[in-house]
Amino acid sequence: MATGDAKLFVARGGAMGATAMTTLVSGGLGIDSVTVEDPGVAGTLGPTEEQMTHMVIKPTAVFSDYMEALALIGQTAANFVLKYKGPANANRKMTIKNVVWTKPPTQIMVPAKDGGGKISLFAIQGNANWGSSDTLALMIVDAADA
Repeated sequence: MATGDAKLFVARGGAMGATAMTTLVSGGLGIDSVTVEDPGVAGTLGPTEEQMTHMVIKPTAVFSDYMEALALIGQTAANFVLKYKGPANANRKMTIKNVVWTKPPTQIMVPAKDGGGKISLFAIQGNANWGSSDTLALMIVDAADA
């Protein structure tokens, strides 16, 4: 994923730490990063070095129940586990480490399947908190799931 990208998955289950997310509809993540370029010596072609100064991992969870979404705001950091259907309909599980939900629920109106109205869903966003020895491979783990 490149900076500014976001990916959303249809959930088949999820948890925040040991607590199951019973009305989770979808979830995913976005990535923002900042890079700094060293312009190099005058007269040379292009930058001599490019470094990423920081990366922000911004998970999103969408619920059908407002109160479940609201209850997660401001809780202690825990791993966000999202179970979803991957390529070829395979069961997948993504774990995003040390998530704190910070943005209150935003209402999303989606058309009902039968075309007879709209359904309200509620999205929350947060941040994954990096530890001093964390790498991207430790912060986001995507694996096969039973």
